[in-house]
Amino acid sequence: EVALRQEEERYRVLAEAAHDMIILINGRREVEYANTFAARQFRCSPQELIGKRLSDIFPLEIAARQETNLQKVFDSGEPLYVEAPTAFPGDLLWLGSRLVPIKDSSGAITAILVVSRDITEHKRAQQALAESEERFRSLTELSSDFYWETDIEHRLVQRTESHNGTGESVFQQGSPIGRRRWELPSLAPGESGWRA
Repeated sequence: EVALRQEEERYRVLAEAAHDMIILINGRREVEYANTFAARQFRCSPQELIGKRLSDIFPLEIAARQETNLQKVFDSGEPLYVEAPTAFPGDLLWLGSRLVPIKDSSGAITAILVVSRDITEHKRAQQALAESEERFRSLTELSSDFYWETDIEHRLVQRTESHNGTGESVFQQGSPIGRRRWELPSLAPGESGWRA
């Protein structure tokens, strides 16, 4: 029993040192444990979260989504990873949450450990990249020029489909993907091209 208490204390110290939100939800869907980092998001102490249900601490729509995810883990007995926006007092964060079933000696699920990481900056960076790519894509589609992307060996890996003003594709035969620019006769200037 002393060894068990020491092990529990070791896990508690690890959870308190983490910069992730760690919450243990029991079978009654109540908070059984919350680390300090998680409680800080709610602007309260960990003790104030104990015994609360998800609907007590989250807006109803978010609590319902979280209940659905908890139920999936209770039903399947398998861990689940979820990314979703989550409202906290005064803030909206994107969380990457791992839900892990905790089982007793008979294999019955008694609780679910939820470890959530703030991935808001990562999501913002993804969104900014997607918007930038969309702007570039729009620019290349509206342009009368054509654009290509090459790999380190100068092989074409991507290209836009543009026309040379005559209605013919500047890429005259087959797909140029995988070939080098100088292997494509349609891109080499002809005699008249050199004189222009």
